[in-house]
This record gives sequence, structure tokens and C-alpha cells, in this order.
Amino acid sequence: PQESRQVLQDVSRGNVKVLFSSPERLLGTALLTALEELGRLSLVCVDEAHCVAEWGHNFRPAYFRMGRVLRASAARDKHPLVAFTATATRATESAVCSVLGLGADQVVRDAPIKENIRLGVLECSGGINSKGYLHRLTSLMRGPFAGARCIVYCSFQYQAEELARSLYIAGVQAVSYHAGMSLDARKRMQEMFCLGKINVIVATVAFGMGLDMKVDAVVHASMPRSLEEYVQQIGRSGRDGKEARCALLLDPEVFLKLRSLAHADCACASSVELLLGKVFGGKRGVKPAYRLLPQEHTCSQVDMKKEVIGIVLSYMQEDSEDLIRILPDAHASVEARFFRTAPEELASKSPVVAAFLKAARRSTATGGRVAPMARLCQELDADPEEVLRSLQALADQRELSFQTKKPLAFAIQVMRAPADIPGMAERLAYRLRAAEEKAVERLDSCFCCFKAAISSKPSETKLLDRGAERLIRQSLARYFGEESSGHTTPYPAASSGEEAAGFRVCQPADPVALPLVRLPPTIRGDIHAVNRAGLGTNGRQELTVRAMARIFHGLPSPGCPVDRFKGCGFWGKYASSDFKELMEQIKAELESCKLQTEFENEREELIKRNRQVMAEIGMLHSIGARDDNRT
Repeated sequence: PQESRQVLQDVSRGNVKVLFSSPERLLGTALLTALEELGRLSLVCVDEAHCVAEWGHNFRPAYFRMGRVLRASAARDKHPLVAFTATATRATESAVCSVLGLGADQVVRDAPIKENIRLGVLECSGGINSKGYLHRLTSLMRGPFAGARCIVYCSFQYQAEELARSLYIAGVQAVSYHAGMSLDARKRMQEMFCLGKINVIVATVAFGMGLDMKVDAVVHASMPRSLEEYVQQIGRSGRDGKEARCALLLDPEVFLKLRSLAHADCACASSVELLLGKVFGGKRGVKPAYRLLPQEHTCSQVDMKKEVIGIVLSYMQEDSEDLIRILPDAHASVEARFFRTAPEELASKSPVVAAFLKAARRSTATGGRVAPMARLCQELDADPEEVLRSLQALADQRELSFQTKKPLAFAIQVMRAPADIPGMAERLAYRLRAAEEKAVERLDSCFCCFKAAISSKPSETKLLDRGAERLIRQSLARYFGEESSGHTTPYPAASSGEEAAGFRVCQPADPVALPLVRLPPTIRGDIHAVNRAGLGTNGRQELTVRAMARIFHGLPSPGCPVDRFKGCGFWGKYASSDFKELMEQIKAELESCKLQTEFENEREELIKRNRQVMAEIGMLHSIGARDDNRT
């Protein structure tokens, strides 16, 4: 767009004093080139720095890859670097320092929660759409929190709309806010809330980031996915220094739903190996090349979400910089029409036109010429951004017009292929599993924290109980202060009463204390039934263990879509059971089934061979009898 090009020109000329950029844009060659022309910068600031942590609560691959860029530029130009986050445990702090090249002595910490915030928990049941749940939330908003400027947080967009509608019907002036709304609608709701025209906004995590506004109260209608997320969201209240009130509605059904969803983004080693085969072409010692993998098709083929593929590619680039270079997403092809100068004549003066004519074909639909972007990159030895800049320069001269064509693709420059693709796939899958286990551990710790606070309250109906708040604050202090190896003074251990309540935040929660449903004996028959049904994904003859566990948990994926598997009778049947235990059970049953099949095959082969031997013996007896008769 013209506006982006103008900003880049202003940056390269030194006309911009403060530049805000997303990590994704910073990784593109255009902005990096403009910044390199300036030399040393006055300051580089990374906000939401916890996003660089691989096992953090809000990991973003672009932040992770940005660390390499910032380390290199800081070493070259010696500009100062500062990073900010309000939700860093000790482990996350170490990860931020490592990724961004900061020393442990350069860390300044503050308490995770302000002292003017009052904390409370109420226990609910029946799910977020049940009458009892809605009654509890409505009573809260019309009672203790009446008249307060309040943010009600929930996990999903549809929940924000339904809860806002229910509150409005109950007489509470509330509106919804989530990322699925149009930009104009979100701006309008935000302005109405900031100006005090509405007091209650029901939102997902999309609301409140980067805003400094007056908030009197925060209600968690759904349990957050981590204590980090909890601290970040309640921290939006009480910024004026006055007392603020925060309440959380704790429902075991909501927890089980979130715990199940924590397993939706991982991938098995076989899926990762399929992805590596697409990236490297399944060959060793591959020549340097540009790859553009159509996103939707690739996700379906390897049964991995787009975000997970981005994480895997980020791991590869960070671990071995000479394997691949991740480029900004690009469209798979470019269509162009030529105006002033004949294309063949223009090709003699323009390398990009020469490459385009060599790679292009005529479009029967539009009459233009269409060239694959990967082929253009290969011919010009340039990334997609550089190709588009060259075409744009000709378009500015009115020599041609062009437009990119769908589908959107992952863009990668491949330098060489690893010697052991299966081994690399296993290592990458292990990192994904470790991140998955950490996410589940955070959820378990979060549930146990608030469950313990409820257990400590003298009255179930009393919301803001000082004893419950003390437990929550102590757990948060331990969680943010002891989760690493310590270069700081540790917080005091939990009291015996807290241990008796099952309150162990800094360690994996005890599965016995969680509201998980144990797998029944009938699971064995269901596993064999699904296995015999031949519900393989993407042409595979058999389901992987993880894919089968997703069916039992009702978790869709690109290779296991809802419309294909929901009617099989097993979709979501064991969603309240532990996913890891379920996978272990499936693996054991499939291995047992495989051994049984091998035994049956060997038995059939032995019977067949015995019959052949017996037939041969019978034939020998028959020949001997004929010889005796002749004699």
C-alpha cells in the first residue's frame, strides 16, 4: 500500500521520531533495510516481551524470531534495548533475557498485583450458559458491582455476545467486544466505555490491551488459562489508585473445557515429518531454493494449524540458521498486464520482467499473465517482498499493473536439508509436547489456586473475603517468584492449612484433586471400534494416536474436521478425561491390537505351512504304496 511505502521512505530519511511496528513487519526485509540506513537508534523497545518465551502463556513465533534480529542489530549498531512485561515468571524472565540478549543484572521487578485491588472467588456449576451461572453473574452485577465501570472477561467470542445479551435483558447496561467484530464497531464500543456512556463491557482478551482507562471492577465469567493471564486482566482495574474489586466465577465444567482445548494445538512426530518433507522436498542435500506452501492445503495435508506450523518453522530457524530463513507470508502467484512498452523489449532492461516472462502463463479468465511467486524468487534470487518492490517500481512508471493472487502461502528460503529429517521431526515434536504440557500445568495450577481460595472461605456467599484474597496473593507471589532458579530471595512456603487444601501452585497439580473423569473400561471397545472404522485422515490408512484422542475429546484439526468426524458416535465422548491418559490408553490398545494381528498372521502362516507339509507327506505315502504294488 502507498501509506506503507511512504512510512518506509520517511523512516529511511530520518523523518520519523517514534515508529510502532508489529514483530511480523519487523521481520520483513523492507523495514529492516530502512532501519539499517539510520545506523544507531536512540532506543529499541519491546512491549509484551513475555511473548518471546517458548513455553510462556502467550507465545508468538514472530516475537521469538525477532530476538535474533534485535541481537544482531544491537551488536552491530550498539543501540540500547528495553523490554516490558507485566506477567513474567522467573522462567519467562530468563527466556526473555536469553532471546533478547539481556543480562540477569538488567532486570527490574515489581509486585504482580497492586495493593488497592480486592480479590474474590465464587463457585458455580452447570456451565457458563446455565441458568444458575447466569443468575450468579447477574446478581453480582446488580449487587456488589452495581454502578461500577466493569470489564467482564470470557474465553470465546460467542460467550461475550450471549452474556452481554443476558445481562442487558436482566437490566444491566452491557455490550460485547471481541476480535470478530468490525473495527468500527470495536472503536465505537471502546469509546462508549471510556466516556462512561456504558458501564459494563463483556469481552474476550482482545479488550483493554494498551489502554489506560478508569476501570472499577473486573469479573472473570470464565476461568483464565493461566495465572499470568489473570494478573494481566485484573491489572486493568484500579489504575487511578482507588480501590478496585475483582471477582472470578469458578466452574469445573469451564475448566475441563479449557483443559481439553489446551491439547488442540500440538502435533505428532509423523505430522511434523510430513511438513519437513514439504519444506525440503523430501531430499537430502537440497539446493538453495524458495518454497511457497499454500497455507490451507498444507495445514490439511499435515494436520497442523497455521500457528503450529509457524512455531515449528521458528524452532528450525532459531536452532540452525543455515537450514531455512522464514519470510513474511506471500501470495502464491502474481498476475501482470503490460502497457507502454512491449514485454519482450522491457525484459531486456528489467530482470524482473525477464523472469516474469520466463515463468508466466496466459490467464484464460482475465487475459493477463500469471507467474508462480516461488519461480520468480528462484529466477531472481530474491524474496517475495523484493520481487513485489521491483514490480511496484515499474507500476509507478506506468509500464505495467499487477496484483497478487490467492492462496496465501508460507514463504521459506531453504538453504540446505538436514541429514536426519525423521530425527529432527522427533525433536521438534518433543518441543511441541513440552509446551503443551506446560499449558496444561498452568491451567491446573490456576484451578487449584482458586479452588483452594474457595475452600478457605467461611461463607460460600461472601465474595471479597480477606482470607481468600490472602491465599490468592500468596499463591501469585510464589508463582511469579519461585518458578525459576533463583537469583532472588524466595517467597515463604505454603502453610500446612494451604497444603491440606491441595494448594501447590509451583508444582504440577495433583490430578486426583482435579475434576477429571476417569476412563471407564468400555474405552477399550471404543478404541477398537474407531480403529476398525477406517477413519484415517488425508489419505492415511490409519489414525494417529493423537488424532484418535482428538476425536474422543471433540477437538477438530485441519486433518480431522468436525463435519467429517462429529457423526461417528465417539466425538467428544471422553472430553472430561485426562487427554494424556487417554493417549496412553489408545497407544497401549493399538499396540496390543497390532501384536494380536501379528500373532494371528503368524498363526495363519504356520497352519498354511503345516498343511503344505502334510500334503507333501501324503503324496510321498501315495507314491510308496504304488511302488509296493508294482513290486
